[in-house]
Amino acid sequence: MKKILLALCLIVGITAVSKAQMLDPIQRAKTLQTVLKLNNEQTEKITGFYIKLNNKMLSTTSENPDFSADMAATKAKIKSVLTKEQNVNYEKWLAEEAKKFAEGNPAPSPQKD
Repeated sequence: MKKILLALCLIVGITAVSKAQMLDPIQRAKTLQTVLKLNNEQTEKITGFYIKLNNKMLSTTSENPDFSADMAATKAKIKSVLTKEQNVNYEKWLAEEAKKFAEGNPAPSPQKD
């Protein structure tokens, strides 16, 4: 019984850490800073966009919330602070992340040159 309880606690702990990393707005902005070569002003603005989205996601009490409109609005705000070249790279990065998610690896990762 103790082994089952220990295994359950381990699984819950790993899941909580994993979810926290996926939702960390500062880390998400830093990832984009690396991938898109953002300047400090762009990174600060994008961090703010992600913090607002994150706060909304964490404050919901619904069991099955739909954040697709909020996520689309955040992406639009992000695009508004990017250059044309960064926008192209952002679209590529989003496509790559969607592919990773579909393959079962949802954590965002910075690209390496």
